[in-house]
Amino acid sequence: MLNFNYVTGANVYINDNEQYGRAMEVSGLDVKTVKVDHNPIGMFGKKKIIIGLDTIELDVTFDFIHESMTLNDRFDFAIKGNVVRDENGVKREFATVIECSGLLDNNNLLGSGVKHQEWKGQKVKLTIDYLKVEYDGQELMEIDVDNNIWVENGVDKLEQMRTNAGL
Repeated sequence: MLNFNYVTGANVYINDNEQYGRAMEVSGLDVKTVKVDHNPIGMFGKKKIIIGLDTIELDVTFDFIHESMTLNDRFDFAIKGNVVRDENGVKREFATVIECSGLLDNNNLLGSGVKHQEWKGQKVKLTIDYLKVEYDGQELMEIDVDNNIWVENGVDKLEQMRTNAGL
């Protein structure tokens, strides 16, 4: 599946190109499948089968947000930044774009009683229901939970399921 070490030096945009703020770090993006035991009649053992994806979460540590910007519990972000990967002991850096939408677990980014000039950043957890990741110029993944879309490295993982269901 998809697992980044972390993204640094990222700009966060809303409404396609309106800068919401800057993120010191974007981490925790780990897309995992959910597996269950399957033991039908006639089989002498159990096996695991994939039934879908686990909840996708993303942590964003902001170091700056525009004071005039406010968000509701729903968000629609484009995060453009730098990914650091450890490839066989060598650290390499690549450009990445993460488009995502979902729910903010904490929408009070400035906190209560904190002056904007004194704000030192805050880590925010996002629960994602739409995700598109471009990494080093290549589209790695697109997931849209509401519309049954799961494309990974150009392969549509749900094409046959949608066909069979008449979707």
